[in-house]
Amino acid sequence: MLLEILRHTPLWVYGLLLGLLLLGLKQSRDRRLGLRQAYLLPLLMVALSLLGMASSFGWQGGMVLWWLAGLALAATLGRGLAGQVRGRYHRASGQFEVQGSWAPLLLILAIFFTKYGVGVMTALHPSLFQPGPVAGLCLLYGALSGLFCARALGLWRLKQAA
Repeated sequence: MLLEILRHTPLWVYGLLLGLLLLGLKQSRDRRLGLRQAYLLPLLMVALSLLGMASSFGWQGGMVLWWLAGLALAATLGRGLAGQVRGRYHRASGQFEVQGSWAPLLLILAIFFTKYGVGVMTALHPSLFQPGPVAGLCLLYGALSGLFCARALGLWRLKQAA
C-alpha cells in the first residue's frame, strides 16, 4: 500500500520535499544572516502550515482559532527550547552570526509529513475527518509554526541584546 501511495504522489511533492530538505540541511551549519534572510524561513514555514491547514480543512473560523491557539502556545512555551538561538547579532553589519542547528530541519519535516499524511488520509478515508481530529490537526499545524516563531523571537532577542 505504501508503494501505491508513493506512486500516486505528484512529482512536484518530491521536488518540494527536496527543496525543504536542502533548506533544513543549510540550517545545520554555522552561518551569517541578514535580517530578511533570518526571518524568511520562519515566515515561509508559518505560511506553509497555514496553507496546509486551509487546503485540508478550509478557512472555517473554529479551525483557524485552533491553529492560532497552537501557534501562540508553542511560540510562548517554545521560547526555552526553540527560542534558544546560539549566536550573536552584529549591529555594524546588520547580520546575525548563528550556530547551526538540526531543529529547523526536524520542524520542516514535521510540517511537511503532517501535511502529506493529512493529504493521503483525506484521499483514502475522508470520513475520518470529524471535528475533533480536525481541531487536533489544526492545533498541531499551529504548534509546529509556533516553534518557528519562537526561534524568530530568539533571533529578535539577540538583536535587542546587541
